[in-house]
Amino acid sequence: MLKQLESGCRVIKVAMGKVRNETMEHRFYRFQLLARRNQKGTPWPEKVASWIYSIAADYGLSLARPLAGVAAAFLLFAVAFQRLGAAACAKRGGCPVPKLADNATALVDPAAWTEALTFSASRLLIFGPFDLVSKTYIQSIKSSGGGWLELAVRGLATLESLIGVVLLFAFGLALRRRFQIG
Repeated sequence: MLKQLESGCRVIKVAMGKVRNETMEHRFYRFQLLARRNQKGTPWPEKVASWIYSIAADYGLSLARPLAGVAAAFLLFAVAFQRLGAAACAKRGGCPVPKLADNATALVDPAAWTEALTFSASRLLIFGPFDLVSKTYIQSIKSSGGGWLELAVRGLATLESLIGVVLLFAFGLALRRRFQIG
């Protein structure tokens, strides 16, 4: 039954494209993908990709979701990198931490956060001028003895880059669908 529904949605989607009714074409494209995803014979990698496309970009209908995902990834990975950087400092025997007016130790080291945020940006914007930042950050982790900290940073950095590429690609697809480019 879902196979026939997928075929019917494809036919209607093509018909809507011919009469330039983009709203209905998008709607039936989404229904087509949902019907395909829910079929028993659909391979699981295709189901996972469809599910990710649904969540990340509402099947190309949302421009905001992929950008919100990039922003969320930027902040979440920055927190992880900051914590790993703090662990590296502790492993080296401590790093200078700014003091508050009442002489209590500050919970947030602005330099460490700047470094973590910059490194996170370097992993999301892999085509930018951040290569030196990445090398410097990894070198600072290595100087604390590397080991599991270096492996964790490299693994998280790779994951962040993959997530960033997927989300930016989803944004590009949404732009293409929104403005009917190509």
